[in-house]
Amino acid sequence: MPTLNWIGKENVINHHNEIEYNVLACKENFGEKNSGNLLVKGDNLLALKALLPYYANQIKMIYIDPPYNTGNTSWVYNDAVDSHIIKKWLHATVDKEDLSRTDKWLCMMYPRLKLLHKFLKEDGVIFISIDEAEINTLKLIMDEIFGSQNYATTLFWQSRTSKQNDTDISTNGEYILAYAKNRRLKDRRLKETNISSWFNDESFVFYPDEVDIKRYSNPDNDPRGPWKADPFDAPNIRENLTYEIVNPITKVKYLPPEGRCWRTEESSYDKLYEDERIIFGADGLGKPQLKVFYEEKKIFGEVPTTWLPGNDYGTTTSASKELKNIFGKKVFDYPKPVELIKHLLHLATKDGDIVLDSFAGSGSTAQAVLEQNQKDGFNRKFILIEMEEYAEEITANRIKKVIKGYEFTGTQKTELFKKKLGMAQILKPNIMEKLSIDIENTITEQTPNFDKISKSFKENTVTLIGQNNIKKFKKGIGGGFQYCELSEPLFDEYGLLNEKISHSTLAKHLYFTEFGQALNIQITNENYLGTINNVSLYLFSKEDFKKNNFNQIIKNNNQQSIVYADRTTISEYELSKHNITFKQLPFSIKDK
Repeated sequence: MPTLNWIGKENVINHHNEIEYNVLACKENFGEKNSGNLLVKGDNLLALKALLPYYANQIKMIYIDPPYNTGNTSWVYNDAVDSHIIKKWLHATVDKEDLSRTDKWLCMMYPRLKLLHKFLKEDGVIFISIDEAEINTLKLIMDEIFGSQNYATTLFWQSRTSKQNDTDISTNGEYILAYAKNRRLKDRRLKETNISSWFNDESFVFYPDEVDIKRYSNPDNDPRGPWKADPFDAPNIRENLTYEIVNPITKVKYLPPEGRCWRTEESSYDKLYEDERIIFGADGLGKPQLKVFYEEKKIFGEVPTTWLPGNDYGTTTSASKELKNIFGKKVFDYPKPVELIKHLLHLATKDGDIVLDSFAGSGSTAQAVLEQNQKDGFNRKFILIEMEEYAEEITANRIKKVIKGYEFTGTQKTELFKKKLGMAQILKPNIMEKLSIDIENTITEQTPNFDKISKSFKENTVTLIGQNNIKKFKKGIGGGFQYCELSEPLFDEYGLLNEKISHSTLAKHLYFTEFGQALNIQITNENYLGTINNVSLYLFSKEDFKKNNFNQIIKNNNQQSIVYADRTTISEYELSKHNITFKQLPFSIKDK
């Protein structure tokens, strides 16, 4: 497998392990309490490390929209890596004139991707928006971190529908690279034969699209409901699937087209025919077709495609308009459309799943989660991270407005004039002159009544539309979230445990550093934290580990135990005899 080398790579490969753990300070709880939704303001590398003890192996879907590194928009390198080369990059703006911008971009992305990999569940997936500037380098480092066998697909999103006229060819799309934690290698298509096991396999597979009922109809009032006619032939040549089918009306005999066969054996065809599932065209005079019923197909869905047209999933322009509606003015450049992220949610998540976005930007992912939950009745959770100052002003406020509702300026259109012209009328100057006068008079007369009047000529029809801007209220979706910021590190400047660290926070940290998994239960003052692989973990953060504690452990547990405490009165011999490992606070705590 090819690998990629760049300036600074050897210094950032393990940089994610060198980041110290910080604590989150939650400032505000908006809307529903205990919603499970979270917005964190802070450097996303530090924030990811802070969240890891809580969400390792818990995230079903990650979506990120990192800097594209095109040079058209600048970004700043901020990672304090212990390297004399990289230290020169600190706080430097990376723009088009920077010849080492790809090296800096890779040094920025690599440790973040390493951490993000740790968050994913076994059947989790990460989607990364990117354009042609760095897609090839991104794929190489994703192969290195996630494994080339876990490459899922590359989606192509039509980010604009209009053409660029300032170049020799118009670039109208961007890529979304998808990698799984553990990609399903076989049995990916949901079918009748695998429906019992398909949803329970702990490997990633794309969920099918919903079946489009618009493609189904019921012209013969079949009691089984809407249906569509599919070809009865299939690829390949198989002797047992090659036989004559006779049209019952015309008596014409049909064989499969060249290089193909029928879909079923002859005995199965006979059963389908008896069940009135075989038709011969709309008039009954054609070749055989299979009636496929909507009610039978909808549970299996349709295979999604990698092409995401802007008319279905939004464009950069439509996303900007939506955001402008929410705030009443332009507040953000190049937001991602909510419909695009909702489609990713549909492809990769189900009820109760957690979605992480560590380059949150304007907060499109949060809105997408809330709206998709409203649509399908699910209860997904979101975690957003944003380091810029607009995290509170834009990202948080957007989520609040979506939850609570907001006023926006809508449009009310009125048709003022409409006249269809024949070709003979168009060719007569006197008629066209009179038409022009009528149009101008209408515009003059109606201008005081409208904010804007637009004129169009389509299909030989002249139309005038008056438009008024009106105040509307968009009803809120409901829900809630916590707004948090990065706070103190786990240890103070003297290497001692920070006094502000709670028992619960320390418990989650120790559980993760010992077991590599998140502690899912709420801990208040309990000493026992849990058991994994026959190893039990205890924390005595407010008392010494004494004889009564020791007796309780050996009474209830004959397995291996790990005990964290300031001091213990139990001898090393007794601890060893009962398979107890004592670790002294704070010196035994891993802070990175």
